[in-house]
Amino acid sequence: MAGEGADKPRGWESWRELWRLPGYVPMMASRASQMFGFSFTPVALQVAAARHGAGEPLVTGAILFASFLPAILLGPPAGVLVERWDKRRTMFGSQLARTAFVLLAVAAPKVWAYVAVSLLMGTAQVFYLPAYRALLPEIARGDDLHMRASGLAQALEQVGSLVGIGLGAFLVVLAGVRIAFLADAAVLGLSALFALRLPPSLAGVAAGAGGRGGIWRPMVEGMRAVGASPLGREIVALVAVFTVGSVMINPLLVLVPHDLLRAPVWWFGVFELAQGAAMAALGGAIAGGLRVRRRLLIAGGFLLSGLSVAALAASRWPLVDLGLYIVFGLANTAWLTPVMALYRLEFPLALRARASAVYSMVMGASQAVGVALGGLVAAALSVQVGLWVSGGWMAAVALAMATFGLLMGADAPATGAHASTAGA
Repeated sequence: MAGEGADKPRGWESWRELWRLPGYVPMMASRASQMFGFSFTPVALQVAAARHGAGEPLVTGAILFASFLPAILLGPPAGVLVERWDKRRTMFGSQLARTAFVLLAVAAPKVWAYVAVSLLMGTAQVFYLPAYRALLPEIARGDDLHMRASGLAQALEQVGSLVGIGLGAFLVVLAGVRIAFLADAAVLGLSALFALRLPPSLAGVAAGAGGRGGIWRPMVEGMRAVGASPLGREIVALVAVFTVGSVMINPLLVLVPHDLLRAPVWWFGVFELAQGAAMAALGGAIAGGLRVRRRLLIAGGFLLSGLSVAALAASRWPLVDLGLYIVFGLANTAWLTPVMALYRLEFPLALRARASAVYSMVMGASQAVGVALGGLVAAALSVQVGLWVSGGWMAAVALAMATFGLLMGADAPATGAHASTAGA
């Protein structure tokens, strides 16, 4: 990355250093299998709803909307609780709960149950994510090491995600709803067990974490900490606006093969696999020490995301869509990896879960707005118009970032969290 010396490990040497970090392997195993379920479940729920004759944009949007609500309503108080808890056990409990929730779709394969499962899975996520985000900088400390660790994490997350997306689309069609969600539950159970393999020293409970007594005061402290960090608040604000546009496509993509391409629904699985593979490839390159300025990665990722989605609206050929999905996958990793690494490093351990919960709350609100807009535009006008609006929105955010000089501090060494947590 920009500003790093030539003595930093690169390529395979960088990968080997990451794998030797205590706790990194079980953490990545838990996260990759968690991402399998995180990606498998909404795709499978949407495809299952479509197979039940409820494949309208508003129905698929409702399934996604339900998954975002918990982050909006429960995120900040959940962050306070996670600060106080053993984060290994929090990750374990969250994944175990997800396993039970998925079984509801096995017991009651109905549209109402799919919405309920999505809501419950989102509830578990508001506890899992702050714990994961708080612990990763404790495993990979320091600016360069954590950025590379985040790149490899992104690659492995996408391996789990692309397998989940592919199987989520195909298993519901080929094996049926019940078998599909039984497989989902089994992988989520593995994620819970991997979390318990983290070293006990990585409980991640800092002195005074989360404050004492009630919930309100430490929750407000977490919000103020984000507001007091120039880079932190810029990341939250910019990504929130971008997310509204990027999430507009979520209830639309599963409908693209039928509505725009006149192709079988299984093309959606092919497209998502290609996107996930591209995300994993770029994440692996970042883990190997890719020398590109972070701000350029973020701005370029925003712009390419918008242009590729706008091009999807114009395409009528599956192979062209396949190439556009690959570009979209590369663009997603380009902005997401540096953004998340920089945000985690902005805060010490005693504040990190609360800061993560603030980020999740704001993003949950943006996702809910984006899904609602995407579903409404597609229902009122067309899937094609929804894609045009989404792509234009994302490209406009990239231009605004360049015009107003946002995230200028992205390329400076992120030392605050490392220094703050060294004695934690």
